[in-house]
Amino acid sequence: MASSSQSSEECNRLVFEAVNENLTSKFALAKSTYSVIELLTSLIQRNENGETPLVVAMKKKFFPVMDELILWMSANNVYNTEEFKPMFLIAINEIAHHIPLKDLIEYFIKDSFCLDDLGNEPCFQFIGQVFINSITFTREDKIIALELFGAINFLSEDPKIPEMFCWKEAMTLRYLPQDSDTLLPKKLDVYVPSEAFSIVFGSAVEVMSIEELDLLQEDMDSILSLLDYQLFIRRLKIQALLVIRRISVQANLEHLHRLYLEGLLAFGCSHKNFDSIIGDGKILMNTCQLILEQMDGFASRKFSNVFRKTFQLISDFFLMTVLHPPNSPERGELSYTNLMIPTKFIASVNDYSDSRDGCEDKDRRHFVIYACFYLFLLNYISPQLTNEEKQKLEEPYSHFIRHFSPERTTTVLHLAVLGRKRATENYEVLQTLQLMLKLGADPNAIDEKGRTPLHILAGSKKLHLEEYRLAFKELVNAECHLDSAADDGETVLSILKKTLMEYGDDYVHPYFVSLINTVLPLSCYSAQVIRRHGIPFDGDRIPVHLQSFVAYHSAKGELKIKENFEFC
Repeated sequence: MASSSQSSEECNRLVFEAVNENLTSKFALAKSTYSVIELLTSLIQRNENGETPLVVAMKKKFFPVMDELILWMSANNVYNTEEFKPMFLIAINEIAHHIPLKDLIEYFIKDSFCLDDLGNEPCFQFIGQVFINSITFTREDKIIALELFGAINFLSEDPKIPEMFCWKEAMTLRYLPQDSDTLLPKKLDVYVPSEAFSIVFGSAVEVMSIEELDLLQEDMDSILSLLDYQLFIRRLKIQALLVIRRISVQANLEHLHRLYLEGLLAFGCSHKNFDSIIGDGKILMNTCQLILEQMDGFASRKFSNVFRKTFQLISDFFLMTVLHPPNSPERGELSYTNLMIPTKFIASVNDYSDSRDGCEDKDRRHFVIYACFYLFLLNYISPQLTNEEKQKLEEPYSHFIRHFSPERTTTVLHLAVLGRKRATENYEVLQTLQLMLKLGADPNAIDEKGRTPLHILAGSKKLHLEEYRLAFKELVNAECHLDSAADDGETVLSILKKTLMEYGDDYVHPYFVSLINTVLPLSCYSAQVIRRHGIPFDGDRIPVHLQSFVAYHSAKGELKIKENFEFC
């Protein structure tokens, strides 16, 4: 008897250590050592705070060990086995007693990209069993949870169509209550749909009654072909989105709104059929616009992932569009109306991805790449735009260019001068660069290596191309300093000299030779002397507007410029 008692105590200790420390290895040890009945007995024990292991894990949000516990219960069919079910019911009622509804929902959707976890069928079954069997949750809470989990199932990549039990159970609780309880009919989500909402959802309305749900079931039972199946799945996903949106609005649960937006994003991705850009593209673009519309007013940190992935989706669409021939119907998608959608994302970048939200360098660079790409498209369609349309498109990019990139990061100008391997037919690279300068791009901005756009262009192997000579000249005329030095001490002129030497006897435009032999302004030499001798120039020693000018110059610059005079 003592041995059995010691065994139970050891099992309890292992299980509580596993949930307190989030150690799946300790639970694995318990599984390999003790029987199902012993483990279930441990799962209904309480610590000094009156909490069972499942409650502890959920309160601490230790999702890995929680997942392991649920997988184990599913594998041992504790929901339905007569011997195990009484203890299972005790365990889930303890959860219902200690854990608020919103925390249970948060566990199910977790903190990651929610829809990545929807294939977790054991988790789905467990949460469903909690709400079906719990005697602690209110009837209203059960209805919300069952409707929600039914919707989540249909948003997954592999929806379990036969399993409408969650929605059916919720409808039963609403309209066929026990003990003469009052009916709890669904309340319509009253709102004025935007144009994007109407395009995405069409005339669809949420199923509101048992009769309508039965009709949905009948339609499902009559599926005969793959096309019928695909159309029905799309219909189910729209129903699921409508359900989640209603619950998130009426229950005012922010993390559910995030799930709704991620569901919309997954719905948009399902229309990423680039072989049929015109048909699916309209749904895709309006889905992206709808996501941006319905993010308005919510905390940016929690929605930054949705924002980034949505922006990436619409950018992929436009990238595929420009790969089609110029006069193709697909190129017709490059219109003012369509380009305004990603432009709205550009206008909102700082709201969802600025430094306060921990925008990583790689994400920041992606946004700069997107902005550069859309400026290229803006220039491309410019001839077909009115002046008013140009202004509306240009203003957000001007603000982005002036305020998004901090010091020492790659800017749109740096990316523009990288251009393509060959000159563009109509000098689009040059024209895009000119547009960027017009919108406020700083020609002397430096990247992570201290390089200006001219440093990059001076070292390119494209200087024999007319478009790149004109681009070089454009930056020089915009007062990009020829003697500004990168972190390695190399100036634009010293790099240019080396590049021209590599051309050897190949033709090089006289313009570049003239630059090599340029006599720089006295101000540049003065700045070099200040840097070379380590003379302080911060504070009030020289006017503020001259401090950045001096900073552009290197202590090594003077020697390199002298060397450049020898080139002819």
